[in-house]
Amino acid sequence: MKKLRLSMVMVALLAVGILAGCSQTATKSPDVSDSIRKSLDQAGFKDVTVSQDRDKGIVTLGGQVASENDKSQAESLAKSLAGATFGVAVQPSKNWHINGSVELLYADNVLTPVAPRQLQHYRFHATYRPRTWATFSGAYNDLERHNNTNNTGTASVDGPLRHVDHSRILSLNADLMPNEHYGFDIGYAYSDVYTATNICFLGTASSSTIPGAATPTGAACPSPPPRGRTGPYTFGPAKDFMNAPTQYLSVALALSPIEKFHANVGYRISSVKGSRFFNDPRDVNGSLVSTYLSPFVNLSYAIAKDLILKGEYNYFGYGEGGPSGAQYCNPSSTLPLPTTPAPVVPCNTLANTAMSGPAYGFTAPRNFHANNVTVGVHYEF
Repeated sequence: MKKLRLSMVMVALLAVGILAGCSQTATKSPDVSDSIRKSLDQAGFKDVTVSQDRDKGIVTLGGQVASENDKSQAESLAKSLAGATFGVAVQPSKNWHINGSVELLYADNVLTPVAPRQLQHYRFHATYRPRTWATFSGAYNDLERHNNTNNTGTASVDGPLRHVDHSRILSLNADLMPNEHYGFDIGYAYSDVYTATNICFLGTASSSTIPGAATPTGAACPSPPPRGRTGPYTFGPAKDFMNAPTQYLSVALALSPIEKFHANVGYRISSVKGSRFFNDPRDVNGSLVSTYLSPFVNLSYAIAKDLILKGEYNYFGYGEGGPSGAQYCNPSSTLPLPTTPAPVVPCNTLANTAMSGPAYGFTAPRNFHANNVTVGVHYEF
């Protein structure tokens, strides 16, 4: 065994900080230790250790490898990542604070097809307090990851990967508490989570009762058959995706007209209007198209210094709906061949599909609600 002597591996990590006003912040280089650790593990270098100094932008490898070639490969995996972080902190006025950062990473190759070769991470936060009893805040967090090409040195089988995913979250909040008798809080958030990758999928031929899923063209994937040289061939390339845009709103009012009485009244609701790829004409969206709401009331009254009556009401409501299942179906008993696509028709023109079935499919949408009332006594002794 040869000792792996890599005291410092420069991974081209750049950190830039911008300060304004009275703010003080420290900007570090992006954290790449986890990504390098995964790449080393997948390459069989489980005995190689990884540590990172984010302040100096240095990655250190240690441990043992079997040969000089393994040593070079481990170094190459660590150096295949490059990135930069830009940070900013601004204080336009005494009551207004803004900070944010932009993180950029690039890898010249990855070991798994859906691992990102490009990454951008944007984070911003702002707080404004025009009065001691009023606070307004907002935040934006956007993580973008892409792998739009084939891996370096890998022959194209199913076409470009075109892997894209992102998670974008915007939140706004207002907290108002003019005095000890009443206060108001309202919050809103929007979340957009999306992922997509080109795939080839094994479709099914139509049976006497249930059709099979297909692509819009019914063409066969250029890759070899997964179950032997004679077939069946797969459909594709197709975009396997999941999209889950979600909105969340919460409103709460705190009341205390007298010292002995306190009340909190509010309403919470979240709504998802998503979609995804279906390779089964009977599949359903489930929670990707759903609404959840929960109004609430909390009351308390102090009968005496050591005796408090409490009451609480919560309503929970959840419902799903919307068309589901594959959009295109194969109505015949044949599957695609390299030169002959399978026949394709819209699934809503066929029986026994989620697009045409009762209540949007064989798996009926889940709907429930509950009313919960809790009464209690708090006694101190």
